[in-house]
Amino acid sequence: MSWDDILECQFGECRKCQQTRTLGRIKINTPLVGGGVDLRCSLSSLRELRLIEPQADGGKHLIRIGKEREDTLMGYIKVPKVYEKLKKAEDFFVPVIMTAATGWGKSAAVEYYYRRKAPVVLACRGGNITKMPSPDLFRGHVVVIEDMQWLFEEESIRYLRGLLHIPGLQVVMLTRGGTVPKYLAAEDMDLRFMRIQERDFAFGENEVQAFFADRGIAILPEDAVQVAEASHGYVRAVHCYASRMEGGQRYSEEMKSAVWQDIYRL
Repeated sequence: MSWDDILECQFGECRKCQQTRTLGRIKINTPLVGGGVDLRCSLSSLRELRLIEPQADGGKHLIRIGKEREDTLMGYIKVPKVYEKLKKAEDFFVPVIMTAATGWGKSAAVEYYYRRKAPVVLACRGGNITKMPSPDLFRGHVVVIEDMQWLFEEESIRYLRGLLHIPGLQVVMLTRGGTVPKYLAAEDMDLRFMRIQERDFAFGENEVQAFFADRGIAILPEDAVQVAEASHGYVRAVHCYASRMEGGQRYSEEMKSAVWQDIYRL
């Protein structure tokens, strides 16, 4: 039995990866253990890792090898518009669809908002939802469907449609596409999806100041305004500005050009 067989993630499908992933403030490097295995979870900011150790009787013994990331979640900057829409959707059991390119904070927002509900995370890859557990197991839970831009196989689409019609089940869909998929047009009309778009995730002046403060970097109010405008509120751009300003530098047009070069290299 190898480590490849016994390491998995509680909240999503993990797979071998040759990259180094930063999960909040917990970094998992290659090689993780003797088998040279790195783990990547479908939810980019992983809440918990567990060691799944098969037992002689065929059961499984769970040993925690990570820890609940409540402390690292404190680093998440709550964006009011996103929070308000998630709250409204939760109050009325309305399905949520987040349509934003990579780096806008879709997974981070979901993890923060549902951090005490232990959502079930299902990933899409190769046209399919990679695992499709019985919907009976989900009643009263939150189900997150990640990377829906890769979903196109009919069986998985039927499965998703079925989830959307289960009473009391909160379904949250994440896609890098800019619109609701055409195959969900009828459900969007009937169920009135709560749409959360890139403009909802955008940082304003207050979020920029909070982001810098969380990292212990001073920024003047007028610079926070300029960073918010120049970055268009894009979190990765704000991160690049923070990296360049942590030595006390002020915002400038030269810095703006350099930051967009930084983003290009990410």
